[in-house]
Amino acid sequence: RAPRRGRKLPRWLEPEEIAALLAAPQGDGFAAVRARAVLETLYSTGMRV
Repeated sequence: RAPRRGRKLPRWLEPEEIAALLAAPQGDGFAAVRARAVLETLYSTGMRV
């Protein structure tokens, strides 16, 4: 049996890219607040999609 190949590490985002993502949802409507909450949750917990 051949040895397994290692997986590549995921590419991480630079602080500027994170700031741009978190600032993307505009407005105070339900969809914008929900999008902001999802992005903040993903970022602050380190979850991957």
